[in-house]
Amino acid sequence: MTDKKFFSTGQIVLGTFLGGPLAATKMLRNNFKAAGDGDAASKTLLVGWLFTLFLIGVLPFLPKSFPNIAIPMGYTAGVRQFALQYKDKFAGEKWSNGKVAVVVVLSFIVFLVLAAPYLMALDFFGYTDPK
Repeated sequence: MTDKKFFSTGQIVLGTFLGGPLAATKMLRNNFKAAGDGDAASKTLLVGWLFTLFLIGVLPFLPKSFPNIAIPMGYTAGVRQFALQYKDKFAGEKWSNGKVAVVVVLSFIVFLVLAAPYLMALDFFGYTDPK
């Protein structure tokens, strides 16, 4: 038995939907590292953080009529397809669902910590909500 553990595709999908792109980044990066693919782990980290920062920058400017569920459904579907491509590479002992819950909560907290100063700055400089 190996000491390397992986997140299953289902865990990644649920974690991504509940915890956002940072949760996806953490779980996919963990899987690539456990599979011994450091290059893919590094690329996953870079793309995940860039996408998260992009979301934080764009979300306040979406019109109020924009469906709130569209963005999480979109990136979750993309992450699901990506994880399915590497399903065989991510074979092995799985992390517990408790570990997924920890990743989700921490990812959500980090997202809020990143977004709060930006949103406060927008408010301070007089940005008003789109119509």
